[in-house]
Amino acid sequence: MPEPRNPPLGNSGAPGETSCMLTGCHSGGAFTGVISISGIPDTVLADQTYNLTLTNSSDAIRSGFQLTSLDVNNKFTGTLTGNTDVNVAKDNTTGRTYARQALAKNFNNGMVSWTFKWKAPASVTDNKLTFYFAGMLANGDGDKSKDNSIKSLKTVVFQIPTATQESNNSFEHFKAFQFANSLVIAGIENPTMYSYELTALNGQQVQFGSLDSNIQLQAHSEGIYLLRIHSGTNQNTSRIYLR
Repeated sequence: MPEPRNPPLGNSGAPGETSCMLTGCHSGGAFTGVISISGIPDTVLADQTYNLTLTNSSDAIRSGFQLTSLDVNNKFTGTLTGNTDVNVAKDNTTGRTYARQALAKNFNNGMVSWTFKWKAPASVTDNKLTFYFAGMLANGDGDKSKDNSIKSLKTVVFQIPTATQESNNSFEHFKAFQFANSLVIAGIENPTMYSYELTALNGQQVQFGSLDSNIQLQAHSEGIYLLRIHSGTNQNTSRIYLR
């Protein structure tokens, strides 16, 4: 059946797919833009849930998107969870699952975005995963002519935490102290060489980024969190209490 509010499946720009630029579909446009995803670190952990934000930046008027995540064998991996703005659907022919817009959105100051969840699988064939995503750049007239799409990808490393890794002292023990809205990190030389992830006890990642001696905390509920600091495959984890 036609899906006027959703792009047809199989248009994320992944291997073997188009990106809504087929003859008879959206074509003839000359808009320029950049599509990207954030909220996913370069290294993802098994069974970890991440809040992804897909952003289109362009001189177009209206936009939509489609995204999937594949392993080295181009098989879908992970779990996508949508919401009122994002629809998740599975292609029963290829077995791939996609996140796509539930409704198209107009650009606001040249930008438009959607936020949804992706959970890493428990295991994969290899240690690499790739996100493929495409965005529509439309003129907003309700017709498929004079529109065009853009696409991109992001490859991440998949890692399964083990007891050995969790206790690996490949770099100095660190300590974390909360001071007002900052988390002060002590005991690590050259902290900018490392990355950090702040995770709730239920496994939900709440904050991540490049490490610094002071981490500016976002708004979190009071309670116990896991602070994981890592560089490559080396990592240390500490329980901290945030108030």
